[in-house]
Amino acid sequence: MASAQEAIVMNDAEKAVVEKMVEVAKSIGTTEKDMAVDAKNMQQNSAVVAMTNSTFASINFSNSHNWFGQITGSYPGVITKGSHATFTHKADAKNGSKGAVVYMGTNKEGMPCGWLLAWYAPIDPSPSTRNKVYVTCGKAANFDNVNWNQVQTKLDASADLVNYYDSTTKTAIHANIQPGANFASVGASFGAV
Repeated sequence: MASAQEAIVMNDAEKAVVEKMVEVAKSIGTTEKDMAVDAKNMQQNSAVVAMTNSTFASINFSNSHNWFGQITGSYPGVITKGSHATFTHKADAKNGSKGAVVYMGTNKEGMPCGWLLAWYAPIDPSPSTRNKVYVTCGKAANFDNVNWNQVQTKLDASADLVNYYDSTTKTAIHANIQPGANFASVGASFGAV
């Protein structure tokens, strides 16, 4: 894993893709029946995650981790080139939704690569407990034995809009998390240049 979140600037096209995924997540969250349960309390009862595959081939679900909450249904198994997929991560009543997923695929040269997306949507966001995302990508071998404690530490120190570019594999990942009335919307783009 990379030792620190590398600061890169998203170009307009990448930003538009991530913003579109946030909007997809928002539209899904507002149509799911059980999302409205905590609306009167203005608490986030889940994170709705929308991911797009901007790589040159399909990416496949590899691994996940739940610190707080659990997946509703299952994670998308395959996200084909140029398409997007979604899932809902139901919050636990005390801490919210905090989890991570790893997808595997290849870069432009056919090298096996991995992309990791982690999020934290606290049940009751505040200035001291904000919505956060953390991302990283690189060689597939870096994701064989993920150190989830290290990922959690990096997630806890992260922000609501993050980007990472791995210069070795020429892969990138971008993510944004936005609060809603009763759920958080996470948008992410998994890419290779």
